[in-house]
Amino acid sequence: KLRQKKEEDLGYHSLNDTYTSGESGFSNVAVGEATYTIAFPYRDFREGGLKTHYGVEDEEGKINVNVLDAKVLSAFFQKVGEIDEDLADELSYSIVDWRDSDNSLSHPEYGAKDDYYEDLETPYESKDPKFESLEELLLVREMTPELFEKVKPFITIYGEGVVNINT
Repeated sequence: KLRQKKEEDLGYHSLNDTYTSGESGFSNVAVGEATYTIAFPYRDFREGGLKTHYGVEDEEGKINVNVLDAKVLSAFFQKVGEIDEDLADELSYSIVDWRDSDNSLSHPEYGAKDDYYEDLETPYESKDPKFESLEELLLVREMTPELFEKVKPFITIYGEGVVNINT
């Protein structure tokens, strides 16, 4: 469906287009001998609660934790995560430290490198390359499961880092 739409390209795309979503086109679709479903949960702010969207999702409509700097991440965590500025700064600089390859803190007051993680009850090292899954954020200093669940729908590890405001 996506390839066909690209060939018929009208210069714009919408996640509401029939080729990008719909339970009939993306739920229990037979591919060879197997069936597949492409879906993701989302929070319906009008009616409340979680719903399921069947179809594709534009990851560039989200905040990329692998690319953005600590100041932008901090503002995001304050607003969406509903945490105070100091905690948001600590988390944001810790994210930057987790994904960078040097051994120095990215901020003199905030952040975390191997010495912090190695002193934990179950010690480990900071990764240093970019995040490969969103769940890796749960290993970063100051990230809690509750905060992770709040921000998870709005973050990604894919894309170039420029947010597509249309999606």
